[in-house]
Amino acid sequence: RECQNGGTFDGIKCDCIGIFYGPNCEFADDRVEAGNTVNATVQVNMKITNKEFDSSMEDNSSLAFKQFEEEFKAQMKSIYSNVSNYKDVIIRSLSKGSIVVDYEIILEMEYNLEVDVNESYAEIFKIVQEELLSRATLNCSDENGSFCFQELDIKEVPVPTAKELCMELIEPGYKDFFTAKLTPNGLFCISHCEEESEKYYNCNSGDCKLEKTGPECL
Repeated sequence: RECQNGGTFDGIKCDCIGIFYGPNCEFADDRVEAGNTVNATVQVNMKITNKEFDSSMEDNSSLAFKQFEEEFKAQMKSIYSNVSNYKDVIIRSLSKGSIVVDYEIILEMEYNLEVDVNESYAEIFKIVQEELLSRATLNCSDENGSFCFQELDIKEVPVPTAKELCMELIEPGYKDFFTAKLTPNGLFCISHCEEESEKYYNCNSGDCKLEKTGPECL
């Protein structure tokens, strides 16, 4: 028995994955919940002046990188302790001079119809920027083991749109048949078989099912 869309036959039936269902996993769900939060990012580049760079730090699987990462994450968590949306930092790369850190701050943002996420991001970005700039010191003491940093480059990163978030969730081959719908409860990705869709495929008394070729009336 041939199962479609990544499904596997367990000896009795097709075991479907993701958004798919049906005897052969040939149909896609009409409504996919994307959630009521979104991860937004702030991009930062800074120089750590009181630490020495080791060439092995260029390899993110090395012990030197991992030790630095652990210390860096701990200090960033402390710096952003009053930023309620702060979630984590991801180091993109470490390079020489003393140590140049290229990293992203991950912010968990509320995402629904009643929130202007871009306005919220702008407000949080300002707080993050102020926190970093206030800590950037030229005459820094590393007595407590903390990092001394300067030469900050802080950049905004556009928050993903509702459409972009849905396109990340929906499997290839089906993206053209879904639209994003923002509700008071969060974001949903709805197929053209859903009556709420702006491209609703009306089957009248028939049953609309989404296949790889698009909506079909059965």
